[in-house]
Order: sequence, then C-alpha cells, then structure tokens
Amino acid sequence: WFNDCNDDIRRCCNNALDRLYESFGWQ
Repeated sequence: WFNDCNDDIRRCCNNALDRLYESFGWQ
C-alpha cells in the first residue's frame, strides 16, 4: 500500500523505523 501513500507519509514511516533501529541498537 506504500505506492498509494504520498512521500510525506513514507518519509515519516521511514523516520520512525530509523528511530526504532537506533533505540534498539540494530543499526
């Protein structure tokens, strides 16, 4: 469904995932 989302939403989701990875130290 990401193809139907606009770039702002996708960017927001990506930022959330990046923070999650950082908080768990997976990066």
